[in-house]
Amino acid sequence: KYVSLNSSEPLNSFLESNQKVETGFKILESVPKAFVVDPKFVDLYCAFCLKEGKTSRCSKCKYVKYCS
Repeated sequence: KYVSLNSSEPLNSFLESNQKVETGFKILESVPKAFVVDPKFVDLYCAFCLKEGKTSRCSKCKYVKYCS
């Protein structure tokens, strides 16, 4: 076990190494459960796949954009 989960507040948790870790050694890998496009990039990226390119505005909310 390389790391331990610590927290100073309920929404401020962090991982802390229990031993020396070499540069470039992967100690954690996770898949996001959710994501959202930053408002300043909403016109550039698909809200579903996050690919940059040609997108169309959602017909219901008129805000987010999708590539297909």
